Amino acid sequence: MTELKERFNAVLRLLEREDQLTNSRMTWYLTIQGFIIAGIALTYAKDSELGALQESAIILLSSLGIALSVVVFIVVRRARSAKKKLRKQWHSWKIHKIDDSNQFPEPFGDTSGWSILTPGQSVPVILITFWLMIIYKGGNSVTFLLVWIVVIFFLIAIWFIGWLRSKQSRKKNSNITGVVYDLDGTIIDSASVHSAAWQAAGDKYGIEITHQFLSFQKGRTNEEAAKYLLEPLAKVAILKDFINEKIDYANQHAGDSHYFHDFTLVYKSLGKRGIPVWICTTSPEQFCRKVYSKFPQLKDFADRTVWREMYQNKKSEGLRIAFEKMKVNPKNGIYVGDSPSDFEAAREVGCLFVCYGNGYPTIKEHKELLSILP
Repeated sequence: MTELKERFNAVLRLLEREDQLTNSRMTWYLTIQGFIIAGIALTYAKDSELGALQESAIILLSSLGIALSVVVFIVVRRARSAKKKLRKQWHSWKIHKIDDSNQFPEPFGDTSGWSILTPGQSVPVILITFWLMIIYKGGNSVTFLLVWIVVIFFLIAIWFIGWLRSKQSRKKNSNITGVVYDLDGTIIDSASVHSAAWQAAGDKYGIEITHQFLSFQKGRTNEEAAKYLLEPLAKVAILKDFINEKIDYANQHAGDSHYFHDFTLVYKSLGKRGIPVWICTTSPEQFCRKVYSKFPQLKDFADRTVWREMYQNKKSEGLRIAFEKMKVNPKNGIYVGDSPSDFEAAREVGCLFVCYGNGYPTIKEHKELLSILP
């Protein structure tokens, strides 16, 4: 209850901030537009010294009015987009706090589809039309009128193409029937645990563990990483013992991992949509079970995980097994990972890949995955 109340208050603060920014920008916008209109009016004053201003001044001032209107329109649209994301986030929070949700009012007010009639969007459109008429009548310039019409239609075309691509992307993802997650670096942050484990093995066998190696081993099996390290040193003979040393240390310290808690929200939301979620990892079973025992949120995945012992070769083999167990065609699935090897595994099985962290397409937070799906 307390958590939901804090989130409700946070939403209200963010909404207030967006409204204040929009109102401030609209105030300055209308003030500047008023000065421009006054300047245009002076060009028609027969008894004024400014009455002899050339038609080019009218065109210049009108063009400034149009440019400001376009900028303000875009800014207001972005503000509305930010509020729309907040609305989705608030509703997703309410889904998982259903007993408490009725105690809070709807913070977003009217959800009417006639958003174009709001002053923030309708006023710039009206003034753009006004300035186009001034250019044509007062500036006496059909050329500038056509130039601005072309510019405006060009901007509309860019927006339409972006909207169409977004719609096609959502349509493309509408057939998603299963999601598989990587574990290390995606659901939990265990980088320090694995780094320390490799270092412990290196210390025991007198092998230097470099930053280059630690970067290479991310997302790879222990076998792949150890061979990469030991083969150039002609120490493949200790491969098995070296790996066991690393695994033993990692298993002992598995509880030191950090859990990305927003994953809970996502897999529960996907479950409500009828989309199963599994885990495919290069970590061994004992490590996974120790992590799951520390984080109760993950206990449901004890029988929904493909760990290292379940496949022999590359991670793509484990990913195929995961989709088979889910009874999902890989073409209708998503793999969420954080490393190049995860991307390669997804490419090999033919599923969509989403990168958690840095990559493309990228999600910085797990909840962003929900916006990718329809």
